[in-house]
Amino acid sequence: MRALLLLSVIVMSSAVLVADEHSITFDEHTDFAKLRTFTIRNGKCDSTRPELNNPLYLKKIADTIRTALTARGMKEIADRPDLFVDYRISGTELSTADQPSQRLRGGDLYVEGTVTLDLVRREPSLLVWEGIFHDTEDNGSKLAQKFPTDVKKLLSKYPPKK
Repeated sequence: MRALLLLSVIVMSSAVLVADEHSITFDEHTDFAKLRTFTIRNGKCDSTRPELNNPLYLKKIADTIRTALTARGMKEIADRPDLFVDYRISGTELSTADQPSQRLRGGDLYVEGTVTLDLVRREPSLLVWEGIFHDTEDNGSKLAQKFPTDVKKLLSKYPPKK
């Protein structure tokens, strides 16, 4: 009986740690077949987590974006691209003690993060595609390891199917 109770507590608390979700929105009036070139314009991190907020990590995410878009037949150019790619990363340490069902147990720490990718048409300057991936892991290092995979998953949905 005690083992069953322990197992159910573990299963319930681990549900928080595997909660990944993503969303894609896009401009239905954009002809994505005409958008063939891109440049990575802005990369930002809104986290104090050292695993996420450093220039090498931002470069790694940019390289992942570059590789994914190139694999989809797009070409990176510096002068007058069809699309600008902007991305943002956030990561926050939280506790399950903030959830009513976990308050009596003291809670476990976990890290929740978000990657947002914006594809902005150059002329006119207009957001035409946005992908957002929320991920939750039990520590910042795991979150940092997962974000490149999350970026690939988002960009696998580009160009959108109408």
